[in-house]
Amino acid sequence: MKKNAFTLVELLAVIVILAVILVIAVPQVLDVIESSKKGSIESTVKLIANTAEKKYAEMLINGETVTNTLNCNEVVELSTNDYSNCTVSFDSTGKASVTVTGIGKFEGYTCTNGTKENANCTKGEINNIINENAISYIENLYNTAATENGLVKDDTDDQNIRYTGSNEVVKNYVSFDGDVWRIIGIVDGKVKLVKEKSIGDYSWDSSASDKNSGDGYNIWETIDGQTKEDGATKADLNILLNEGYYGGSYPSECFGGRNNTIKECPTATINSTLKSMVDENAVWYLGGHNSLDIQPKDMYEYERGTTVHRSDIAKTEWTGPVGLIYPSDYGYAVDRTKCTETLNNYANATCTENNWLYKNGHCRTLSPNSSYSSFVFDVGSSGFVGYSSVYGSFGVVPAVYLKSNILIESGDGSSSNPYILKAS
Repeated sequence: MKKNAFTLVELLAVIVILAVILVIAVPQVLDVIESSKKGSIESTVKLIANTAEKKYAEMLINGETVTNTLNCNEVVELSTNDYSNCTVSFDSTGKASVTVTGIGKFEGYTCTNGTKENANCTKGEINNIINENAISYIENLYNTAATENGLVKDDTDDQNIRYTGSNEVVKNYVSFDGDVWRIIGIVDGKVKLVKEKSIGDYSWDSSASDKNSGDGYNIWETIDGQTKEDGATKADLNILLNEGYYGGSYPSECFGGRNNTIKECPTATINSTLKSMVDENAVWYLGGHNSLDIQPKDMYEYERGTTVHRSDIAKTEWTGPVGLIYPSDYGYAVDRTKCTETLNNYANATCTENNWLYKNGHCRTLSPNSSYSSFVFDVGSSGFVGYSSVYGSFGVVPAVYLKSNILIESGDGSSSNPYILKAS
């Protein structure tokens, strides 16, 4: 009789054979897919590192200020659908290291300290999941691993916990989708951050030529019901930072010199994730002093005092989201076991090389000179703390305090693996 169909035994045999083929083939296909993904993200990391080193060299040749850390988007254009929290850090020779987290098609991949020669990308390993309140976490680090993280208590009566020392020592980097900030420490009972890079050079304040000789005023904000001689209630930089950078609506004019010299306003605004974490009701102290030959502890006390040039119209405390560092913040960022100088004598290699806040450029602070109407303290390009006219166009580096409910989600605070924060 002619056979027209498979027997049950034959069908079972075929099914078994197909199952065996699937068992063997599917993992191999998946391995090929994953290998391709891994190779693709590693190639991207190598490209970023190579391009970053070229950019670093170009900046040196052109005499531009070179920072230790860059957002990858400053080097190459990356798809926000596939890459997250991408940063580039440079060692003292300009060699680039790239750290990136994959999302989208690269979900689960993490590349840490990848170079142009070698990228170290792994899948399924989320490093340092923490999920602990930021204040408690930093306090615990101070109690258990202070030296490894560059943490000390300052010598003020408040005994704030601060990150102190060189960039090679402190682990205080925080990334918000590649926007890098640094943790100053726990100051006034809150986590205080400062942006890694300046948003541009601007006047602290300026005025028309017939008002205070066009020099501006060292009044961050006036007492309610009072105005400056030009009719304004806020410093130009207060408006730029809080209404523009934070609020997203820059004024029609920004200033970069005497006599209200107009300068193009910045375009950058605060990262939306960070903005949701900022304490908008933080208290900023506006007390001043008139001496440069002063230790950080003494400056800290003056900052919280009431000595200002125009005590009749100037606030000595201000509540708001964005300010600047204090001179004492800069003073305490140095390793005080190596640099014991007064603030005006920080301009030496021992002090600058052991101070992570030193930026190699003029940097504004919040504190006014109490003897003159138009002078504020700043950090000079050589590293000393001095004071200069408020109309001068110097680097603006925003500082913020975080709400008390912010968690450290992951990371170890290094430049290659910065902390990632989230609200509880």
